[in-house]
Amino acid sequence: SGTEQQRNRATAEQSNSGTEQQRAGSCAGCISLGFSCRTAASLGKNGLRSFSGPFDWITSSFQSVLHMMESDFADFLLKENLIWKQETPSTFWDTKYGFCFPHDIKMNLDCEYEEVLEKYRRRIDKFRDLTRKPTAFFRIIWNDDESRYIRENRDYIDSVIKRGNPGNRLVLCHLEGMVTDAPEGSFLIHLRVNTPGIYNLMSLFDKTPELSDYCKTLLGPAERKANKRFFLNSILNPRGATSIALGLAQTNALVRSRLPDAFAGKSWYIWGSGRVGNSAKSLLDEGGICILGFIDNDPGKAGQESGDIRIHGWDEVSENARNIFIAVANNEARESIKEQIRLSSPQAQVMDCEDLLNLFPREDILRFMAG
Repeated sequence: SGTEQQRNRATAEQSNSGTEQQRAGSCAGCISLGFSCRTAASLGKNGLRSFSGPFDWITSSFQSVLHMMESDFADFLLKENLIWKQETPSTFWDTKYGFCFPHDIKMNLDCEYEEVLEKYRRRIDKFRDLTRKPTAFFRIIWNDDESRYIRENRDYIDSVIKRGNPGNRLVLCHLEGMVTDAPEGSFLIHLRVNTPGIYNLMSLFDKTPELSDYCKTLLGPAERKANKRFFLNSILNPRGATSIALGLAQTNALVRSRLPDAFAGKSWYIWGSGRVGNSAKSLLDEGGICILGFIDNDPGKAGQESGDIRIHGWDEVSENARNIFIAVANNEARESIKEQIRLSSPQAQVMDCEDLLNLFPREDILRFMAG
């Protein structure tokens, strides 16, 4: 709408005018304040993130984030506030502040707590160091209640944001689909809250030209280029390969055209019938690759269908499965599945998203990251 465009244009013009701090390259850096990993991923793709911060890969309420900043993280990750459940072994929660940590443990919080704590201490130290210099904090507004909270508490929020340096600024992003009007000075992102897709995780800012242009003013071109390489290197690992490989294939016609050669015209089973497995199936279907079925270790899924193909238990197909594509996001689970296949069906050809990513020249990946 005209009003929306005027608000975004006014925000961009206000952010780019006046003092030297508001000109291109004047920020020392940018930091995600959540609410989820979408913010950090989008900062990374735009070359605005040079390290992992304490709020990058968790979900959070803004009030709790502000409390941690104001208190200098006084009781962040206090063990008595944390809960972990065996049915969700790779996730734990801070019940006092409502933080959810879905990416930090492998199987058991009690055994891994000290390692996680030390990792976050390093992230907090980097957070403190950067925010003593002019820093742009990015927050994607979680919901309508948070939007109202921001409008009603701007003076308090500004005081916390500028606690480390008076040149610090807050960049707010309001997702379309929310009922409450966006707080004054925020960017409206043309993406609904629950829009699925791995590529969307990294590309929220690309949906709004004013925001994308504003991002280019915060750091100099050389620093943004270096930060993009940092982000690329950080996701080119077994955990990140799933996201980037599927993101490449979802958005790049040239990449999709290479899939038939990669899968050599054979018939394949997909191990994993969840979100990643179904994304992989859609891509392989588009490439004309024959899918014989899903495999899943969950006995409750055996015999069911996902989409239009059957889900099998491993015992049911282990003697005949010759080609298996593992579509599971968790690195430890992938390695366990590979060992399971090796022990009972060593003749099977096995691929996963990391193997798929290795088929793409690094320059293709860099072009993808550049948007």
